Amino acid sequence: MIRLGLRWRRLLFGIGPVLVWITACPLLYWFAAPPATGTLEVDIDYTGSWYVETFGYAREAENIRHYVLVMPDEAMGQARSHAIFSALQFPDSPAATPSFREEVDYDWVRPYLYEAPAGHFVGQFAPGHYHVAVAFIAAPLSREEAGVGEDAILYAGATGGGASTDYREVTLEAGESLYLEFAMTDADGWACPWLSVYDGQTFQRRMEILRDVRGPDAARTETSPLGPVPVVDGAITLRISEERAEITFIDEFYLLVDGVRVAAQGDPDAAARVAGRDGRTLILNRGEAVDFRFPVGGAAAPDVAVVVTGYYAPAG
Repeated sequence: MIRLGLRWRRLLFGIGPVLVWITACPLLYWFAAPPATGTLEVDIDYTGSWYVETFGYAREAENIRHYVLVMPDEAMGQARSHAIFSALQFPDSPAATPSFREEVDYDWVRPYLYEAPAGHFVGQFAPGHYHVAVAFIAAPLSREEAGVGEDAILYAGATGGGASTDYREVTLEAGESLYLEFAMTDADGWACPWLSVYDGQTFQRRMEILRDVRGPDAARTETSPLGPVPVVDGAITLRISEERAEITFIDEFYLLVDGVRVAAQGDPDAAARVAGRDGRTLILNRGEAVDFRFPVGGAAAPDVAVVVTGYYAPAG
């Protein structure tokens, strides 16, 4: 046996760990591979007043949902962000995923749509070029406005309002962290007329119609479930009102009650203008409203949807 002096033992004791570390380096590098994704963080900050006054907007509010679209280049060109967001229907339960209006085919959007709880989102994405847009949508403030009872959750299924932005382009590298803040004002919102339901005493706001249908070239027909609707004196009474600096043009307006078409009654001229798609439009300026009565008989109308054809245009 070879006995080493104290000096040699100290030298080997100091060099040994260095040799082990040098030998292990390739293994450590192999296990700690470079990151394959980048991090995208998004904050949605609404600073306007209209959605606060109308929907009690707060980032954590029960009746508000925030969403982020992260679209890769290959998915672009199929739809504008405003069109996608305005087609969202508020989920009918807190755990449900959002749906789109029946008349649009936006299922291809789902892989690119993310919820941002309380307006904040963090996600991992492969390196590449992306287009990012955000929105929030709102449900009615109360169960009464939503047309549901105390035993129901507040998420009513009918969208009450929202705001959205155009795409912002970003390039994300592997291992990189990008932070985007969207400071949204009332100018970012989409415009549209309001639909209110008469409950026997007052008109309760129920939903917006013709959201983001701007200009005659965008005119469309949309069908929207109303949820439970009060029947007063054998009829459902609805009010269409224009509350923003815009002009609404309605060519046709009727209800589907248990699948059966029910025509609007009321002011003869207004009723005639919405009776069919004939170009004789009902025109509403800011501050104007019109009421329509739909006779249904009986004490209840369990399955009601509103069908409207038209568009809006900015005033001035």
